[in-house]
Amino acid sequence: MKTKRERGAWLLQIDGEWVGRWNDPATGRRRQLALAAHGIDSAPERERWRLAKAGEVRGARRLLRSPGAAGRSSLEDAVEVFLADCRGRDLRASTIRRYREALSSCVEWLRYHGRRATSEVTGADLMGYRAAVIREAGQGATTKGNHLARLQAGLEWLRRHRFLPQVTSDEIADACAKPERRPSVPVVLRVPELQELVIAAAERRGGELVAAALLSGCRIGELEALRWDWLALDAAPAGAIHLPPEATKTRRPRTIDLAVSPALCELLRALPRRGPFVFGGAKALNRNTTWELKLANRVLPWTWKHLRSTCGTFLTCAPGVWGASSAYLTARQLGHSVQIAERHYLGVLRGIPATARTLEAAMEIELPLAALIARLRG
Repeated sequence: MKTKRERGAWLLQIDGEWVGRWNDPATGRRRQLALAAHGIDSAPERERWRLAKAGEVRGARRLLRSPGAAGRSSLEDAVEVFLADCRGRDLRASTIRRYREALSSCVEWLRYHGRRATSEVTGADLMGYRAAVIREAGQGATTKGNHLARLQAGLEWLRRHRFLPQVTSDEIADACAKPERRPSVPVVLRVPELQELVIAAAERRGGELVAAALLSGCRIGELEALRWDWLALDAAPAGAIHLPPEATKTRRPRTIDLAVSPALCELLRALPRRGPFVFGGAKALNRNTTWELKLANRVLPWTWKHLRSTCGTFLTCAPGVWGASSAYLTARQLGHSVQIAERHYLGVLRGIPATARTLEAAMEIELPLAALIARLRG
């Protein structure tokens, strides 16, 4: 049943479900949206949606009416037209938000450099923005590449719809090409640093999470979501952690053998059970990934990734733990390829005694770990 119609947008009730429809001014195709699925349930909300969508369609139609109109529009208006088209394609709200962040950052840079209308933007301007993104500190190449990829999607849409008359597709591709990734060298904490770290962890709240990350090689997100149901501490030969596919970054199940670290098994046994999550209790833990511990009158900067790479390096290089199969078994334990273990871990550490049969013995942190476990039990 069709209700009152506003030019460009209208409502229909199909099999008892309300649907909003409109004609996309950019493509001419008819779009529709299941309103209830987006939280638009009441009649006033549906009416507000209809009026807002109609206004949005009319504004976009005015911009696209003539070949020169789009080029004369402001940068902000052009971005809003693109985002309206994204909403019309029923993209996820998170995807639209990321598009908005990427385009808004570019628009802010362009306005700072004197560009107000889309017709003023050139390929050289976009290359200038790219250089600014590459120079920005605090973000890795992957993060910057993702930002530029979202920007490219938006700019290409604007170019195809005549908003960027001075910019070619090749110029957009050049300006949004992914930055070159420099090969990263994993940071490995040495024995004196590990001893200081575990001593400090034994005295502080949250130290058990640090020790678990160091001895298991788990990613911090895996430990945050770790559940008691996933632990098999009595399984032969010395306990195990079974991570299901939904808990891992690669979406593949993984088993962490605790035989290489009896101290980790004892630490997990000593933790109180306050809920389904091992470290969070009633809900998954939410930690600050930039947390640092003050050690011995100085700050030893480390990240959770450093603990993971340290675990992998000691497992691979300790001759008494896994012997000749160390690279293969380390890859299984940490959940990545054998090539990564061979490239980043093999041969990095030398001089580990062959008598060290466990990870904590190879790291020489048995005494501070015993103090940490005693604190948890006490």
